[in-house]
Amino acid sequence: MPLPVIRPMTPADVGPATAAILRADWGDRRAYLDFVTGHAETHPFVADADGSIVGTGVVSLHGPVAWIGTIWVDPAFRGRGVGLALTHATIETAVQAS
Repeated sequence: MPLPVIRPMTPADVGPATAAILRADWGDRRAYLDFVTGHAETHPFVADADGSIVGTGVVSLHGPVAWIGTIWVDPAFRGRGVGLALTHATIETAVQAS
């Protein structure tokens, strides 16, 4: 199974990401994901495995401070570095913005 591609989350990803997170019993994140895909201060990412969302990560920038969260990985993809790749994507975005 190849590693997923880490890319920016789009508004079209919100529904599939919400469904995937719900299947993993992480609760309903739709309102939050709708919010982060629509604000310039937030940069959400997804792990995309052949068109399926299997991970998420978000960085929120506040001047010199960044908050990283919602690092979620589908159970079938855990232990393969997907969460680390999502975390690195958020960190790189924060560093580039500083």
